Amino acid sequence: PSFSNLSDTVKQQIVEYIKTISPAFKNAQPPQAIPDPKNLKAKPDLKKGAEVFAKLQCALCHGQNGRANGTSAFTLLDAWQRPIRPADLTEGWTYRGGARPIDVYHRILAGIDGAPMPSYEGAITHEEVWELANYVASLQLPANFSGEVVAERVSGDLPAAANDAAWKSAPMTMVNMQNFLYGKDGKRQRMTVNAVAVQALFNDKGVAFKLGWDDPTKSTGTAPDQILLATKPLDYHGEPRGNLLNLYDAKDALDFTLWKAWHPEIVTRSTASIGDAVRAGWGGTQNPAAGEYDDGRWTVVFKRDFDEKSDAIRDNKSRARIGFAAWDGSDDETGLRYSASDWVWLDFGAPAGHH
Repeated sequence: PSFSNLSDTVKQQIVEYIKTISPAFKNAQPPQAIPDPKNLKAKPDLKKGAEVFAKLQCALCHGQNGRANGTSAFTLLDAWQRPIRPADLTEGWTYRGGARPIDVYHRILAGIDGAPMPSYEGAITHEEVWELANYVASLQLPANFSGEVVAERVSGDLPAAANDAAWKSAPMTMVNMQNFLYGKDGKRQRMTVNAVAVQALFNDKGVAFKLGWDDPTKSTGTAPDQILLATKPLDYHGEPRGNLLNLYDAKDALDFTLWKAWHPEIVTRSTASIGDAVRAGWGGTQNPAAGEYDDGRWTVVFKRDFDEKSDAIRDNKSRARIGFAAWDGSDDETGLRYSASDWVWLDFGAPAGHH
């Protein structure tokens, strides 16, 4: 709750009382303000920042490109000896304490209590910390979160590969992912995929999707990494406000396109409730796809033909409701254990209100 109705005197009295609860405060010294670096106003030198990143061996935990896939990333424990993951430095929206360079500067110097992230005060100069903070901030993906994915029109065939130059014209939308799985201790379980980067291109025949997400491990075995696109019929009677996580009991069928890492060259399309689809093993019609894994990141491209008989993605004149689900196979995410998005709009051309 907000304590704005309390006077500063009362707030200070509460703080003094709280300090009597734990013996940790008895010998604690008053905190010292972290001074700004002398080069705060100077132009960031990302090359120097990268050198400091290498000097401190940040890649051991965070990975060479910041995707939380370093060689030590899977051995880390917190202060209570529980497994903990390093931050994915490309996902600034997940940072503790803020993602601005000055926020990162403070985190590096202060460390993070309870986590394996130590304080580097005294290990390097404050000026080196500032260069490192700017370098870390440069690794972040744009946080273009939106409830609308805008597909751009292309002339000719739709791209079938992730490196096709046509994708440069497609705006990237970040779609937030979440889960509501709880452990025996009542705490929400961690998840790997907390966002999916979505791009879409269309012509008169169909739409192509390019999906990207970070996963520190490549799982292609019996529990593979997976990504799913769901399209929602306009007359769908399931939970209208929910996301894919609470739709598996819905009676109405959804239209699914599922990609699995063990067959990266195909996607399977089916129509069913999500619960029935899981129980049936996601059987359906197979179509071409292209999936590749590079340094902790999956990128998948596939196409969907327009279908006037379908009530999901009929043509390039009608908006469509779409959603996503993702599985990290190495984290025992199978079946109905997954992270998922809310429903978002797929617009062909300018988004609604901008035509």
